[in-house]
Amino acid sequence: MIHIEVRVDIDRPAAEVFEYLEEVENNPRWLSGMRSSTWTSQSPVGVGSTYAQVSQFLGRQIHTSFEVTRHEPGRLITIESREGSSFPITVTRIVEPDGDGRARVTELVDAGVEYLIFNLPTADAEGVRCLEERHELAAEGLRGEARRFRHREAQRKLYGAEVVRRPSHIARECDQLRQREMLAMLRRDPAVVAELAARGITDMDRVMFDTWTYGHALIPEQYRGRRVGWVDVWYRAAPGANPYAHPVNGLHPVVDLNRMELLDLGSTGRVDPPRVMGEYVPRHIPGYQARDDVRPLEISQPDGVSFQLDGNAVSWQNWSLRVGFNYREGLVLHQVSYADGGRVRPIAPGVRWRR
Repeated sequence: MIHIEVRVDIDRPAAEVFEYLEEVENNPRWLSGMRSSTWTSQSPVGVGSTYAQVSQFLGRQIHTSFEVTRHEPGRLITIESREGSSFPITVTRIVEPDGDGRARVTELVDAGVEYLIFNLPTADAEGVRCLEERHELAAEGLRGEARRFRHREAQRKLYGAEVVRRPSHIARECDQLRQREMLAMLRRDPAVVAELAARGITDMDRVMFDTWTYGHALIPEQYRGRRVGWVDVWYRAAPGANPYAHPVNGLHPVVDLNRMELLDLGSTGRVDPPRVMGEYVPRHIPGYQARDDVRPLEISQPDGVSFQLDGNAVSWQNWSLRVGFNYREGLVLHQVSYADGGRVRPIAPGVRWRR
């Protein structure tokens, strides 16, 4: 059984937040990858109410039917997947006042291991962390909806009518999980596959897509109001080769980062690849000859290492930390702490090394 718990503070009254969460047709507005969510029973909402939703994750459509099994108006709602759904899952959302007109939302998710296997390539600890990250992103989506609601409300008070909204569109890199989803979607999209084939690229496993979000001022007019991104395309000449040595120029797809769909192929015509050699792994460098004038270096620990590794958590003597990597910052050490006389002292929440 997988258990995930996420909390988020919303700058809106608890009653309004619960009313928003209770209406499942709002789900596509704050849940990433949600295609549709519709009631299959009559109002009002209560125990026994049912709805169906369709979401997309890692290029696959997920069909789930839910039934409300617990309902405390204004405070709590529990939904459970029904027979015939893609996997068994129970979700409880609790909304409580948090002072000064704010609300705290707690989401509890309990699911069978099928939830992990169905959603991610590997059912391991890293997969569970990715799912936790996905639910944290959903919480961020909910917080963003509250900010937009508050903004529109302020406009009405100030101007007497709602001004055309210019939504916040933070120019930042996509997180690792969305990169995985987008990669799977683009590799399967018929238009992308056909465009690459026309350029002589047919092995999609060697194609790499880098997805970047637009700054607000650069969003194409027809996509205003969406969370859109543009994609750089690269190709590995051989397994293990450097993809950045072979950019697929003239091809920059435009994608919807929430719905995980292709909006525009972004093809401006084929551009010949650069003729320079950009490989750095020895086996891919033509004529590479290793030096033979260095003496061997040998490191031996016959009794084993002194540290312990649990997933990405490292402990050594009184030190503990988590090791991570991302494509922008490289090596990142999280939660660095030191056990000092029975008290764990945080040293740094996140340390980054750059070249």
